[in-house]
Amino acid sequence: MPDEGLDSICRQHSERLAKIEVGLDNLKREVGRLAEQITAGFHAVEAKLDAHYVRREEYEPVKKLVYGLAGLVLAAITVAVIELAVGRHAG
Repeated sequence: MPDEGLDSICRQHSERLAKIEVGLDNLKREVGRLAEQITAGFHAVEAKLDAHYVRREEYEPVKKLVYGLAGLVLAAITVAVIELAVGRHAG
């Protein structure tokens, strides 16, 4: 009789273990599928970024030109203000 109880417990544990293994296999497949979707999504985002935005290397010359022109304009304004201030007193 005691062996029947032990056999019953072993059978229950075997059934539970089989269910856990099936669930684990399902989880592995799902994680694999999600990883593929994430990778595809990153590639899509990267393609959009490449198509619609300027890379930093391409932006540097434009940045230098714009900053240079802004500096030139500010210098011209500063000189004009100084000219107005000094011109009033000198003339």
